[in-house]
Amino acid sequence: MIIASPVFWVLLLAPALFAVRMSIANPLGNMLEGIRADYLAAVITLPFNFLIVLIPLVVLYRLLPARNQVFGAQRYITFGGGLYRRMLLLMIPLIIFASTQPNFLYTYP
Repeated sequence: MIIASPVFWVLLLAPALFAVRMSIANPLGNMLEGIRADYLAAVITLPFNFLIVLIPLVVLYRLLPARNQVFGAQRYITFGGGLYRRMLLLMIPLIIFASTQPNFLYTYP
């Protein structure tokens, strides 16, 4: 059964962490006033949200058994450049097409 699989719970962890991050309000966000309130709210909120995601990941990393642990992208996967070439061949025509659209030109002059 898929629910009993550890992969299921790991895949469920990411949306759960981001849902928690979005639902927890920064306690200092509403206390700021003045001209730079929006800027200061962003400067304070971004590290606060980062910690909300990082702390459960570190706790999970410490709690898991130490069998071949890889945290983040610490393991290197070796493959040829063919994948990147194919991706570029697919993306370049899309970018060229998008660069002719008025909304794209308005956003990226």
